[in-house]
Amino acid sequence: MKTMEQLLQRSFHLETEIARLLDLPIPADSNRIILSKIMCSVAIEHASSAKSLIGIGNKTSGVSLFRLQYEALVKAIWILHAAPESKVDALSAPPHKQTLAD
Repeated sequence: MKTMEQLLQRSFHLETEIARLLDLPIPADSNRIILSKIMCSVAIEHASSAKSLIGIGNKTSGVSLFRLQYEALVKAIWILHAAPESKVDALSAPPHKQTLAD
C-alpha cells in the first residue's frame, strides 16, 4: 500500500505533466477554447491547493476543494462542448461597472 506522501508525489508529477499540456499554444483563437482552458487551469489550481493542504495535515479543508475542482472541470467541458454561444460571449465579456458596484 502506498503512503500518503507517495500518492501526493505521484499526483504532483501528474499535475506537472498536465500543466505542460496547458502551456501549449491554443489551436484556435476562439473565446470558447480560451475560456475552457482558463477553467482547466482553475481546476488544476484547486487540485494543487488541495494537495498542499492535505500534505500539511489539513485534510478536511483539502478534500473540500475537490468539489470546486470538479465544478471547474465540468464547467470547462460544458464551455467547450455544450454552452450556447450567448453564454460564451457573456463569460468572455468584461464586467460592467454597474455589475462590479453591486
